Amino acid sequence: MDKVDAIARRARDQDTTLSVNVAASLKRKQCFERILSSEGVPVNPDLPLLESREDLGSRSKEEVAVRALCVLTTAIKAERADQAMVLRVIR
Repeated sequence: MDKVDAIARRARDQDTTLSVNVAASLKRKQCFERILSSEGVPVNPDLPLLESREDLGSRSKEEVAVRALCVLTTAIKAERADQAMVLRVIR
């Protein structure tokens, strides 16, 4: 029995819906880990599972805007922009 089956079986004992989501998340994680490993990308096997798309709610416009601003700020900083420019973007 592999890791996916063992965790799914434990989750099934607790909640049927949960077991389906956990099994799907584990399979998705293993698939991505295989793809990354085959490309030579190091993988941390101890990272937690991500919530499935079905478990996530829709984000508000404000949440999307804040996330976009965070990504923009990170990109600007990654391009070695000075702190003054980063602060202008944030304001």
